[in-house]
Amino acid sequence: MMPDMRRRRALAAMAGTPLLLLVAACDSSRNGAPNAKDGKTPFNLGIVSSVGQSTAIIADKKGFFEKNGLRARVFYFGSGADVITGYLSGGLDAIDVGTLSAYLLWSRKQLPEPILVYNSAQIQGVVVRTAANIKSHKDLVGKKVAVPLGSIDVLSLQLTLKEHGVDPASVQLVNMQNPDMLSALSQGVVDAAATFEPTLSRIVKELGAQVQVLTRYDGKDEDARSCPSCRLFPARVMTFVSPQWADEHPEAVKSIVLSFWQAGKWIHDNPADAARTIAETLKFKESEVAEGLKYIGWNNPLLTPQIIDQMKLEIEYLNGKGEGPGSLDINPLFERGMRIQDQLKQQYGNLLPPSG
Repeated sequence: MMPDMRRRRALAAMAGTPLLLLVAACDSSRNGAPNAKDGKTPFNLGIVSSVGQSTAIIADKKGFFEKNGLRARVFYFGSGADVITGYLSGGLDAIDVGTLSAYLLWSRKQLPEPILVYNSAQIQGVVVRTAANIKSHKDLVGKKVAVPLGSIDVLSLQLTLKEHGVDPASVQLVNMQNPDMLSALSQGVVDAAATFEPTLSRIVKELGAQVQVLTRYDGKDEDARSCPSCRLFPARVMTFVSPQWADEHPEAVKSIVLSFWQAGKWIHDNPADAARTIAETLKFKESEVAEGLKYIGWNNPLLTPQIIDQMKLEIEYLNGKGEGPGSLDINPLFERGMRIQDQLKQQYGNLLPPSG
């Protein structure tokens, strides 16, 4: 079997995507030219199946990609770690993930370039089974805690444990996606779950006295010990492109950014319709998506010097823990994205949602 085919089979299996569709998508986006039939540029986008990736979903489902001359294939993955594997396979031209996933890629000397960012007022917490008798973080020693491995949630949990004097290695981490945590807690498969809204509130509402909230961080200073990583790593979803693909398709990269801007404004202006579309796509409850959208700030999706400086601090912290990309000058990685956004602001600045 040829190496390219092996990569496609692996990516198809991870994404839950029919193999023939993925092979066709990979073949069409590798040819370096717009589709001869419709003149649209094909590209493969990998995202996490999460409300946090709402702009990507809406850009696809509401036709913004197509309207801007793109033939998008969006592949949904269970976690940021799976998206990384998909990107490393060579089957994805762009990814929409949290910054921690990008740091992991940069650590492997893979350097996708950021082209836009959305900040999210993500509320994180740890919920525990009442029967497990967990009264403090020290009681998590030896317990099973559900968390999506390879996600920012893992780092958040590890830092929180250290903040409370607990060795993260003493806690059993169980790889689990957020939608599965409620049943796992109910059935006693795990003793606790590290998650975020709206999953946190859903678990508390549906399980009632069966669970208790150990910690919940909503950005207030007095809650800072509950989630130290929230101070160090603000919830941030960014879109990255392969530099090789971007060099071949400079106008298409600009169209991707424009499509995301349009999708963000559409969500801002049509929250009920957005919740319905996203719920149908992700097979989530519409009420849960609507609740989740409340925690995502559709602020200006602009790359700024402040964001670059914050990411440098985050990388410095990770390097100190032996988990960062090392001595990497990230300034050049932002040049394309900042140049594109400056060009688009001149023509489409009215698309940017209001701050706040």
